[in-house]
Amino acid sequence: MINVRSFWCGICLLLCCAHGFAQDTEASRVQSSSGASTTQTVSQVPMSWLFMLNADDVKLTNTNNQLQLHIPARKIKITAFADRPYRAVHSITADRFLKFWQPEGTFSKDSPNAVVYLDGKHAIITITNVERQGQYLIASIQPDTKNSPDTLSVMDDAYLGMVIDNVSTSQCTVTSRACGE
Repeated sequence: MINVRSFWCGICLLLCCAHGFAQDTEASRVQSSSGASTTQTVSQVPMSWLFMLNADDVKLTNTNNQLQLHIPARKIKITAFADRPYRAVHSITADRFLKFWQPEGTFSKDSPNAVVYLDGKHAIITITNVERQGQYLIASIQPDTKNSPDTLSVMDDAYLGMVIDNVSTSQCTVTSRACGE
């Protein structure tokens, strides 16, 4: 029998590689105003960060038709990785991750999509907000019921694996003040 976490890590790696390949082939060539195709240098391509989040003991609640993930901040592991051509990776803290939802943060203006694995169920979601409440990160989510293979339901003590789509800007790095640090 296949280990669930190994399976999830393999799926994440596959998705990341496929996304990186698509970005690499699209971002490395641009059309000039004369119609000629030119190749951009690495410094001309905006850096694009994606996030992989893993945690144990996650709870999914439904209050007034609002689904929320309750993620223990002490058990969360967040990895930020850059799309090609940069190929950078950083571990970031829960508090650093929260800054993307503050008023000046990228995700407060444009809610990210994510693929979520929650105790054997896979779903496509939009994360509308993330905030800290005590020792938990509370993520308000909206499932994409048309395109998700599974329906999420209320649960306790679940394993969470999630890949969150990108923050893309020429001024943003995971460690820079331009991203709200």
